[in-house]
Amino acid sequence: MAEVTAKTYTKLQLAIQNDVSLIEIRDDLGASLERISLPDDRISWIHPTRQEDMSRDQMGTWIQETVPDGSTLQLQVVLSGTDPMFATLPKTFGGIGLEDEYGFIISEETFTTFTMTQAEDKLTIVHNIEVPQVTV
Repeated sequence: MAEVTAKTYTKLQLAIQNDVSLIEIRDDLGASLERISLPDDRISWIHPTRQEDMSRDQMGTWIQETVPDGSTLQLQVVLSGTDPMFATLPKTFGGIGLEDEYGFIISEETFTTFTMTQAEDKLTIVHNIEVPQVTV
């Protein structure tokens, strides 16, 4: 069986990252509390990055892009009790799902529940997507 090259592995990571268009925040039973479209100021990729030659311009000069540096993609979501989506508190959080533009699940996970009870409360979710690397 053949393995992908290091460059192809990086392109796969970028494809996963670029494919995420919606974040679904779920309660402790897995029901949707809110669906947040990207881009959104509360959501950011926080994994380490590096610069790498990824494509060429019309003159053949390499164009560098910021790419993931490691096998884990990390998406951070920061929610606050003052967010308009939480007009009524308390709300209990227990999971997250990442979707593409067509509504297909890219990645999902549950986490230890957290109940937001007041406007001053904040919840930071770090969603890790492991992309194992096997290169030739």
